[in-house]
Amino acid sequence: MEKSDLLTFFGEAQAKSYDERWNKLAPVANSLHFLIRIVLGNLPAKARILCVGAGTGAEVLFLAEHFPQWTFTLVEPSGPMLKVAREKMKAAGISDRCDFHEDFLHTHVSADLYDAATTLFVSQFLTVKTEREDFFKEIAKRLRPGGILINSELTTPALCEEFDRMFDVWLRAQNLAPAEGVLLREAWNTQLAVSSDEQIQSVVQAGGFDRPVRFFQALFMCAWFSKKI
Repeated sequence: MEKSDLLTFFGEAQAKSYDERWNKLAPVANSLHFLIRIVLGNLPAKARILCVGAGTGAEVLFLAEHFPQWTFTLVEPSGPMLKVAREKMKAAGISDRCDFHEDFLHTHVSADLYDAATTLFVSQFLTVKTEREDFFKEIAKRLRPGGILINSELTTPALCEEFDRMFDVWLRAQNLAPAEGVLLREAWNTQLAVSSDEQIQSVVQAGGFDRPVRFFQALFMCAWFSKKI
């Protein structure tokens, strides 16, 4: 998906409904956030966390509650999405622990390196492999040596039959009508880079990280952790 298309897609209407739609999968999101907390649990007490494609800031709220001295930089090119995130951080009383950068990652400059980075269901919107590799290189440049990356993506099983059966469950999990399912499947084939586990690991490694370890899966949703080399 082109950058201009991304900004259009994640516009005002999407920002207003984003959290509501994710609430349908709240048990999945809660499990993912819980495991992210465990994976990152050994970071320094005053760790700096880079959240790339932060959206409305769900993982920031969760991590900030459990690690009260951590600080966060939310990088999000969509103004409407970042506006929602700002409002949520203010309501939670943690705005003073957050920096907000309204643009794509390559424009973000920081004097200090980060201890960890999260990027949840973001790189799948980059449909050109070299762009995905460059995306992870930009993250790696901003992490200290040994810094941890958490990335999550939509994945596809190896067998077409498995995909079809899982996709049916995926639609029911989100309570989507058949017509909506047709549009969603078309989007997967044209607007998203829904890849296999091996393909995602390869792209992340090409970005400057060691081999990612998958620590989470719920239907098509998977997550990995890796270290900057």
